[in-house]
This record gives sequence, structure tokens and C-alpha cells, in this order.
Amino acid sequence: MTGMSPTRLFRTVAVAEAVTWTGLLVGMFLKYVTETTELGVRVFGMLHGVVFVAFGFASLEHLLVHGLQLLKLGRVAAGFVRVQTHGEDAVGAFDVLVRRVGRQAQRQKGLAVAQFIQLRREEHLQRGQPA
Repeated sequence: MTGMSPTRLFRTVAVAEAVTWTGLLVGMFLKYVTETTELGVRVFGMLHGVVFVAFGFASLEHLLVHGLQLLKLGRVAAGFVRVQTHGEDAVGAFDVLVRRVGRQAQRQKGLAVAQFIQLRREEHLQRGQPA
């Protein structure tokens, strides 16, 4: 049995992070607006903190697996910080960016292979060997 892929892990933790954040907002409403209970803040505050840290690690893993080879370190750090500071709003946009970078990496690999094959053919032709 294989583990969860980095993309699936990232999306699962992102959804859990959004759910715990919503629970925390409801808990804060109950605590500060209706002044009925602070149990929601205690429970969802702790859960959200734990899931947020997991979200940070899942974001970093997702980024390293899918896009580090084409991005410079400054852009990687900036993207990671943006996701962490904007939370749920940036998850979708960051996921799209990382997937786009991954597709570019695949194109670059294909182009590199095609260039290698072309060079080998030219070498064979220069030696008088059939390509």
C-alpha cells in the first residue's frame, strides 16, 4: 500500500484547515458576540493551530515535489509566505501555480530529450554512420 501523494495530502490538509478556521470563527462569534460559551474557541483554536502547522508542512512538501526545479529560491519563499499569510484565499491560486510550473518542467524535460536526440543524430551523421 502506498502513501498519499503530496498533492492529495496538500488538498486534504487545506480543506481541514478551512474547516477548523470556520469552526474557530463560529466559536469566536459565540464567545464574543453572544457571550454564551468559549468552548468553541478552546476546541477549534487548538485544532486549527495543529492543522495550520500541518498545512505549512504539506505546502512545503507540495512545493518541493512539484516546482522547485524551475523556481528560484526567492520566488519559492515568496509563494510560501503568501500562502501562509493569506491562508485559504491563496490555496487555490498557489495550487494552480505549482501545477503550471510542473507542466513547464515536463515540457522542459521533453525539450531536453529532443535536443539530446538531435545532437546524437548530428554526431552520427558527422561520423558517416546512419542515424
